[in-house]
Amino acid sequence: MSGTILIVDAVPTSSIVLRVKLSSAFYNVRQELTGESALASLAWNCPDVLVVSSELPDLDALTFCKRLRALPQGRDVRLILRHAEQNAPHRLDWLAAGADEVLTGPLDEQLFLARVRALLRQQAAEAELSLEFEQPPAAGFCEPASPFHRPARIALVSGGGDIALGRLQEELGARLDDHVEVLVPEAALTAASGAADVYVITEDPGRATIAEALLSQLHANRATRHSSLIYIAGPSRSAAAARALDLGACEVISGEPELDELAVRLRRQVARKRRRDRLRAGMRDSLRAAITDSLTDLNNRRFALSHLSRRIGGGVTSPYALFLADLDGFKQVNDTHGHAAGDALLAEVGERFRRKLCDADLLARIGGDEFVFGYSVPDEGMARELAERARDMVGGAPFSLPGLPRIRIGVSVGAAIAGPRDGLSPEKLLERADRALYSAKKSGRNTACVYDDAQQRFFDQDPYEPAQVEPLRRAVTS
Repeated sequence: MSGTILIVDAVPTSSIVLRVKLSSAFYNVRQELTGESALASLAWNCPDVLVVSSELPDLDALTFCKRLRALPQGRDVRLILRHAEQNAPHRLDWLAAGADEVLTGPLDEQLFLARVRALLRQQAAEAELSLEFEQPPAAGFCEPASPFHRPARIALVSGGGDIALGRLQEELGARLDDHVEVLVPEAALTAASGAADVYVITEDPGRATIAEALLSQLHANRATRHSSLIYIAGPSRSAAAARALDLGACEVISGEPELDELAVRLRRQVARKRRRDRLRAGMRDSLRAAITDSLTDLNNRRFALSHLSRRIGGGVTSPYALFLADLDGFKQVNDTHGHAAGDALLAEVGERFRRKLCDADLLARIGGDEFVFGYSVPDEGMARELAERARDMVGGAPFSLPGLPRIRIGVSVGAAIAGPRDGLSPEKLLERADRALYSAKKSGRNTACVYDDAQQRFFDQDPYEPAQVEPLRRAVTS
């Protein structure tokens, strides 16, 4: 895993040791001597991880943490503070101010590099989502109000450890506004009542493999893979803590957890989990918007073309019918009642199609007043029946629109069938459906027509180029 690490330390021996260890692990390493120069450098070369001495010549560690997190470019940078002494009286303040980890005493290389890998992994996952689906607010518009958050679910799971989870649950419940519960491993893995936001896994040093297997399963399990994981290793078990980080733990604590520190870490993991959830929801909404027609809430032309290429691009094993439907008299509605009325009418037509064609293989609005739907059919008779059914859905009953008299409108439907032996391409099937639609329009409108060879002979004599299918053909073949 590659990444950029910025070391901020004025002591040469300390920074040289760090630089050698990180460079040997194939990271890109930079160095600054002061807190001010490090913060200034973020504007032109923002690192993935900062490794900062708690004893800078110009800024104390607490001030550095606060100023870093106040910078727009410093919000997502992962921060490791190094304190030379084993005892760090301000450790909790540093963590609460934004430090991701505080390392005290002599450097444990294995655990240090594991923490760097874990922080980079988390930072990269969030950055990838943020790049696509978290846009800055538009100029001139205020920030949206912070949404209300339900209390988070925090699950304490024993991996065979001696920590009294009942007491831990009580102590954390007094410190947090979230729901803290104790789960046995089986209940945590099945997630029958839904996944927790954060799992805290405790380890028994004599049976560490149990806790490590539980951690690995929670990280890989489909139901819990997006949850945050905190691993409490046995005392003086840095190798186990390093393995836990590589197995998917977001944070590790060695030995009996200090309760206020654990509460700080839990609040941070809950906040990050909520942000990831928001970004994933944005991703789902964006993907849905890309294939959905906003007016009718049906699938759009982009989806229809892609689906049709997948559905029949490699041939079909049973007859497949494609239907093109074009409203009759829609322009008159727009001219008489306005485009808002036309939009409302299209939405109502889409709703009728959705209710009555709910078993369709494909249903989409492809533009203007044109719709497409597809079905697997046993024969041509069924295709004709479906085309007539679609025609009756629109023309069989008037539409009631707010503030307008009841509107009656018809629809012309053209259908074409691709059989297993026909070898029809998607664009050819579209062309045939469009020619059938043209025949329905020429027959007096508000009619349905299924393509046959007689229509082909007619079009061979008529220099008509199907108006609707040509742009569709270009899109399918591009």
